[in-house]
Amino acid sequence: MAKILLLGVKMAEDVVTLLKIYKKQVKIEISNEIEMLVSKKVFLENPVGEGDIIDKSQYLQSLEKSLKKEALHKAVSYIAMRSRTCLEISEKLKEKGYSDEVISAVVNRLKKEGLLDDKSFAENWVRYRLSCNIGRFKIEHELATKGISGSIIENALDACNYEAEALVQAQNFAQKYIKRYADVDELIAKHKTMQALMRKGFSYDVAKTAVERLIN
Repeated sequence: MAKILLLGVKMAEDVVTLLKIYKKQVKIEISNEIEMLVSKKVFLENPVGEGDIIDKSQYLQSLEKSLKKEALHKAVSYIAMRSRTCLEISEKLKEKGYSDEVISAVVNRLKKEGLLDDKSFAENWVRYRLSCNIGRFKIEHELATKGISGSIIENALDACNYEAEALVQAQNFAQKYIKRYADVDELIAKHKTMQALMRKGFSYDVAKTAVERLIN
């Protein structure tokens, strides 16, 4: 975690005016002007003592380099748990207090290395959710909340042949409901089954076609 605050008081020299060590973090204040809260690991890579005269610009550059390395390691560990989108990684790092500059650098590095790929994530998500009998609208909403753009979502649905696959999944799901309504009026059975499919996120057209193929 790293936080940098501008305190607004400028001294003649760049001096470490405060150094406070906590359990997991270290608070550094430079010339009563800049206040930073960094992890002990980052501090040990860039050690200073209270009262030290430093080159502020050089020290901040060194800190940023260490922070980028630390943030990159955290991001990779998040991705190791499960696939993530660019937005998800950005939000995780933001929660840890990293600056926008550090986050942007880390996300770009991960994209360059192929560890972050929203296009691939979207296609895998569509396939997975289809296997769970989840419809288009719900899939689109889920991907949008993960920061996937509309164009990438559309391309992912097309790449996975969504309409054909969704119809198969909808029919499989509808079969379970139609059995429940075997002794019910056909129109009521159709209506209730279509409602169930649409609650799962299938479009009206897919739900209607799936039900009609099974009942007619």
